[in-house]
Amino acid sequence: MSKIDRMQIQGIRSFGPQQGETIVFNTPLTLIVGWNGSGKTTIIECLKYATTGELPPNSKTGGAFIHDPRLLAESETMAQVKLSFRSTSGVPMVVSRKMQLIVRKNTRSQKTLEGSLLMRRDGHKESVSSRVAELDQIVPQFLGVSKSVLENVIFCHQEDSLWPMSEPAALKKKFDSIFEADKYTKAIDNIKVIRKNQVNDLAVARANEKNAQENQARAKESQKRLMKLDDEIESHRSDHEKAESGAREAREKSRNAYEHAAKYEQIVAQLQGKRVTYTANEENVTSLEDNLKMMAETDDELKDMMEQYGERVQQYQDQQEDFKTQYRSLQAALQHNRTNLGIKQSEVGKHQAEKDQHARNLQKRENLIKETAKRHDIRDFDHDVDDTKVAEFQQILRKLAREQNKALDRARTDAQEELGQAQATVNHLSEQKAGLSQRKDLSKSQIATSDKRITELQNVLSKIRVDEGAEAVILNKKKATEKELEKASADTDNADHDRRIQDVENTLHALEDRKERLDTELVQATQLASESAEVDYTQNKLVETKHSLETMKSVHSARISQLVDPDWDVASLGNVFRDVLAQKNSDLKDAEAKRDISQDKLNQISFRLSSIESEQKKKRAEYTKYKNTVLDAIQRSDIDDFEETLFEVEADFDTLSKDTASFGAQLEYLQSCLEVAEKHDQCRLCRRTLKDDKAEGFTKAGFMSQLKNMVAKATQNAEANIEEVQAELEKMRGAKPSYDLAKRAEEVELPALKAEHEKLVSERNGVNKQLEEHDNIIYELNQAKQEIESLSVDVQSIVSSYDEARELEDRVVALKKKQKTGGLSRGISAVREDLQKVTDKSRTAKAELAALSSERDNLRKIVGTLELRIRDINAELSAAQSSLKEKRNLVERIDEFKTGNAEQREAIREFDTEMQALEPELERAQATYKDVNRRGNEKVNRVQEEASKLSDSVRQLSEADQDISAYIDKGGPQRLARAQQEIENLEIEIKQIEDDMSNVARDIKKTEETLSGVEHTKQSIFDNLRYRKAKRTLETLAKEIEDLEQRNAEHDQAHWTAEGDKWDAEYQLLHVRVIELSTTMKQLDIQMVELSEEYEKYYKNAAQEYREAHIKVETIKAACDDLGRYGSALEQAILKFHTIKMDEINKIIDELWRNAYQGTDVDTVRIRSDNEGGARNRTYNYRVVMVKRDNEMDMRGRCSAGQKVLASIVIRLALAECFGTNCGLIALDEPTTNLDQQNIKGLAESLSQIIQIRRKQANFQLLVITHDEQFLREMNCGDYTDVYWRVGRDKDQQSYIERQNIAEVNALLPPFMLTISRTELRNRAVFPDYLPA
Repeated sequence: MSKIDRMQIQGIRSFGPQQGETIVFNTPLTLIVGWNGSGKTTIIECLKYATTGELPPNSKTGGAFIHDPRLLAESETMAQVKLSFRSTSGVPMVVSRKMQLIVRKNTRSQKTLEGSLLMRRDGHKESVSSRVAELDQIVPQFLGVSKSVLENVIFCHQEDSLWPMSEPAALKKKFDSIFEADKYTKAIDNIKVIRKNQVNDLAVARANEKNAQENQARAKESQKRLMKLDDEIESHRSDHEKAESGAREAREKSRNAYEHAAKYEQIVAQLQGKRVTYTANEENVTSLEDNLKMMAETDDELKDMMEQYGERVQQYQDQQEDFKTQYRSLQAALQHNRTNLGIKQSEVGKHQAEKDQHARNLQKRENLIKETAKRHDIRDFDHDVDDTKVAEFQQILRKLAREQNKALDRARTDAQEELGQAQATVNHLSEQKAGLSQRKDLSKSQIATSDKRITELQNVLSKIRVDEGAEAVILNKKKATEKELEKASADTDNADHDRRIQDVENTLHALEDRKERLDTELVQATQLASESAEVDYTQNKLVETKHSLETMKSVHSARISQLVDPDWDVASLGNVFRDVLAQKNSDLKDAEAKRDISQDKLNQISFRLSSIESEQKKKRAEYTKYKNTVLDAIQRSDIDDFEETLFEVEADFDTLSKDTASFGAQLEYLQSCLEVAEKHDQCRLCRRTLKDDKAEGFTKAGFMSQLKNMVAKATQNAEANIEEVQAELEKMRGAKPSYDLAKRAEEVELPALKAEHEKLVSERNGVNKQLEEHDNIIYELNQAKQEIESLSVDVQSIVSSYDEARELEDRVVALKKKQKTGGLSRGISAVREDLQKVTDKSRTAKAELAALSSERDNLRKIVGTLELRIRDINAELSAAQSSLKEKRNLVERIDEFKTGNAEQREAIREFDTEMQALEPELERAQATYKDVNRRGNEKVNRVQEEASKLSDSVRQLSEADQDISAYIDKGGPQRLARAQQEIENLEIEIKQIEDDMSNVARDIKKTEETLSGVEHTKQSIFDNLRYRKAKRTLETLAKEIEDLEQRNAEHDQAHWTAEGDKWDAEYQLLHVRVIELSTTMKQLDIQMVELSEEYEKYYKNAAQEYREAHIKVETIKAACDDLGRYGSALEQAILKFHTIKMDEINKIIDELWRNAYQGTDVDTVRIRSDNEGGARNRTYNYRVVMVKRDNEMDMRGRCSAGQKVLASIVIRLALAECFGTNCGLIALDEPTTNLDQQNIKGLAESLSQIIQIRRKQANFQLLVITHDEQFLREMNCGDYTDVYWRVGRDKDQQSYIERQNIAEVNALLPPFMLTISRTELRNRAVFPDYLPA
């Protein structure tokens, strides 16, 4: 246990800064004596400052606690307080605190410097802390007592020593601090706050758990959809692989079939060639057989015969050959001219075609001009049109086009202006509606604010416990006190002190006899005195209670009749009030339940709206994506053109596929021409040899190059066209699913979502109106309930007053019966009053003038006490009236807020009416806007269509002019005439050559006729040889044909061609199927990727999150339960501790008071702790009461100054006994202030008894500061200490502390000021620099 050893003071108040003064604290008693102003209280202040860091009252600023440096002609003072003590564990410690005061011209600056706390551990000094804040906390801990106990109990300043008699609020604060209630209540409040936060967290966690559970369900659904999509993709992939495999197989089979057909096609071609050759040879053999004279000779013999005829006919043959050569030359020239003629005829045909086309273009232009003039109402162009008319028409047409474009711009501008006006109307109405909605929301906000303010004001109103009945009670109390004061004043005025002084000696013996008789009567009446006093008290209480009841009834009767029951009765008022309040609560709960149902419905609709809006956003995004895909595929601006474009591309592809065969035939023909030209150096068509002809500008290399270019170009065009169209077709077919999805979204899904959204918005508006109606109903019910509840305190007061009055009536009857049976003639108060008067008169007689003075003082004290009591009653009455005024003001403000709310609700209804009235106007304005937009678009489209027609006419006419001008510019008519003249010249040359050929033919015929005879024999030999050779060739061909026919090539070719066509068709079908499956799989893959991304983003950890959320909910729930149980247990423990401690304190107070107090008017003193809110509430209001015959009365305002001092000391001693056991120290500063001699003696004896009881406690230290030597003698100080400490002033007005022998107690008070310096005193203590072991 802790104890203090010694303390050094330096630079504090009157203690000088040059050298410190030391005092040693002994056990069990330390006495400090000295004159007033010598510095005794400074020792208590320094002890308090050293242990708690708290400065004395009114000394925290300005440097009042520090020695003034100006007394030493200095500008700065350093102050220090050092305290040596032992901690609760017996460790020696020294705490040191320093301060500084700097004085300037007009300012005083006080500063707290760093302190220190040293301790001895293991033989060495050790610094615990030097921070001031830490010292304030840890020093009380080492002393084993709280800081509050040190401030208010142990080291209580003399100015604050009467704090037990403080007003209730200050007293509560002191006791809460001593009991450390703040720490425990804060702990309970923290537990409740934590539990409340946990409950809030539990609600959030449950909401999160619900969301997590929903996400888990969505995750499972998403997984199911992913698995379903995966199954579909796998199914399609399987079908795709099968189709792709089948397509490859069909393509391979088709290729093999076509290869087989190609092989058999060669055989069939050989067969057909041999058949043609066989037929030709057969015709040749038949022809030879018809004109042949068969010869019997062999072939060799016939050949020999041929050789003999050669020499004879050689001459004729040479001549014939010359004629033939000439004929061939002429024939070649004829062929050349005929070729040129053909070329020229071709040129003429070409030029004639150009001429005909030119004529058609002229007619087309004329017809176009007439049609355009007729279409656009242009006159004077119905007849023949020449070039001048054409130019004039073009100018008119261009002018019309420009005017039409201007008209189009005007139409667009007009449409935009009209549309802008309609939009402005719509915007104006929308802004009006939005403004009304905002004003409606503002009114709702003001209503909510007013409701909140009404609730706050009603809470404040409910806390005001003062009513008109209490005011009436206070007024009655004031009147009674004023009567007592008048009586006391009258008694004082009527007292005849001179006569009493003269008669005192004559009446002394009579008074003493009467005193003896009164003592006897007092003894007899004491036994029955309690009943008489209780009758008086109860009757007075009954009158006050009835008066309060009547006042309350008169004040609140109208409101109770209006709100509770018109025929209310006090006896049944409580039950009726509870029934009415219960009915209001029931109606309010029913209305709130209906409102909650509507709120849940609104939440569901809002959730569905949010879901549909999300779905709309998603569908619009998908529609945009699909639409962009389709538009990208068809290269159009409108998605509705997809099917038409697809049909056109498919038709183009079919056409190109069909044309591919013809392209192939042409390409094959050109390739064969190129092959013949390269291999045989001749034209495949005319079989002429290819050679350069400079005259004609023909070269073999140029012809070959031109032919190769034609082949390459044909090959490139055929491949490029079909590939481009096929790629375009594949792209469009791939976009077909996107087109279907886009059309479905546009025509089905988005309209359905829009309709559902509009339906839900309508439902939400309806539910919002229902909610507003429910809110209004709830508000009205809540207002009615609050009005009923506002009467609860008043009704409770009326019922309580009624019940109390009945109990008091019964009590009075019972007490009067008891008093009659006891036979008491008068009350004990009357006996004691007479006894007191006799006693006073006896004292007056004994003490003569002193007794009379004492009586006069007592009368004056009574008057003063009554005056103080009246002042307190006036203050209490003023506070009650102020509270009632505040209560009335609060009621008026609540009524103002209610009136404002009614006005706001009426305004809201007006806003709703105006908004409903605006709805038709807004709908009409929107319809007008749509109509204006439609008419404007139609007008612009019409004008634009006319402008487009004019532009087309201008373009067509320009194209016709370009064709006509191109024909004239390239000299078409001149070229035709020139070609016709060249044809006439060639025909003349051909006729001349034909005449020459006729002459040569006649010469050849003559030569043949000459040779015919010779040749006839030779011809027969030759024909026989030819016939025989042809016969053999025919047999060989027949055998070859038979061999080829046996191979069945034609049938095989047809079979493989059909097989190839079949597999090619199968391939095309499977290829289309592969494309469709690929597109479908691609779409499914996209959906799967989107679902997978959604799953990864939102639902991947849904199960784990739900598990964690569920665990969190259960954990928080368990924590809430544990915190509730722990808070309840802690609260019960605090209540029990408080009850036990208060019983212990009151027991000690009772014992000390009975020993110390010598009067008979107060039996004992207690600290009464009243629970504010019930048995389970941990908050108390404290008051000090005095007890007389088990009746408790507040001491504040009723007791004398001496009683206050004695009660305060007794309470501090009891608190020190209960809360300072670890410290064992208490300091009393001038404890005899305001005490009379009897109570001084009683207090001294009590302190002496305390010292005797507790001196066995090693750390018990009683520190007494006084200058009352009688008090010290009554304490028997010599039995407990050998020395005392004298505090005084030296010649420099600086305080000193000197040790004196207790034997000199009769000379406790030396001269106030010494004639020497304090440094010259011999019995001064020293503060060592070392820590004691």
